[in-house]
Amino acid sequence: MTTESLPRVLVVDDYPLHQELMRHLMRILGYSAEIARSGEEALRAVSKEGFCIILIDIAMPGMDGLETARRIRAITGYEEPWMIAASAMTWTNAFNECLAAGMNDFILKPITLDDLRRTLARYTDEMANA
Repeated sequence: MTTESLPRVLVVDDYPLHQELMRHLMRILGYSAEIARSGEEALRAVSKEGFCIILIDIAMPGMDGLETARRIRAITGYEEPWMIAASAMTWTNAFNECLAAGMNDFILKPITLDDLRRTLARYTDEMANA
């Protein structure tokens, strides 16, 4: 299977180690991952190309993950892509804030292969059944 035929995921994270880890985990799970190093890069990528899932780090300098999600939803609408917040931080109402910004789910860092597999399966299974 070529990378062109794999489901496309956009990983939005400013930290190089996390970028490479996510690229590696996505490859293991059968996804093609593109990296955006900032909210601004993510907006450019989304306006040019289609992704089935976007994984967004919440705590980024400049445009944070919540604002990035709001702006992506302004471009794409609310049907697709599925957006998953990723953060090592938890705070009161974190999940609700992510949902209000247009995210579909939340995953805690450090992200394990099993957690990522379970989270992505919810959305890829739903897409396959649509």
